[in-house]
Amino acid sequence: MVFHNGQIYRTVTKARWAVFFDYLKVPYEYEKETFKLDKELYYLPDFWLPEQDVLIDIKEGLPEEEDRYKMVKLHAATGKKVYIFAGFPEVLSFSDPFESNSYVNEICNFGTYVVDEINPGSCVSFPTKTDNIAMMHVLGLNNSNMQVHEYHFLTDRFNKAAIRGKEETFVWIG
Repeated sequence: MVFHNGQIYRTVTKARWAVFFDYLKVPYEYEKETFKLDKELYYLPDFWLPEQDVLIDIKEGLPEEEDRYKMVKLHAATGKKVYIFAGFPEVLSFSDPFESNSYVNEICNFGTYVVDEINPGSCVSFPTKTDNIAMMHVLGLNNSNMQVHEYHFLTDRFNKAAIRGKEETFVWIG
């Protein structure tokens, strides 16, 4: 377990996402509420974003089928949007969606998974190159009329947030 900003986190990965949210000034609550998914299954999601009313679960690596199943059940039990962020927030280089043949650094991770609202029985992955845009949308930082300079500004903020999380010195507990 690690300690950051007055809170104990179960893993460094979860703490790094907290640093990421802090830097972007996205309000969150860590492990706010346990939900009953069925008669015998309870689940405690990692983060709740109150402004977006979104639940986010953090996985160290790619989520297993059971993880996806639980997120589908969580969506059904709460009616909230549910996402899985897999891995650390990282800075990688992908093509700029506004300009051909150019590159920008974007926040990315192993994948962003969402419970599909059209088909609520499934949990689908966003393609890797759209992770940045997907996360902007989840965090309420995106709109369909985003201008080039706005996109680049947000991408730059995501990069700095990811780098800050990588450089953060966490206090280990136990």
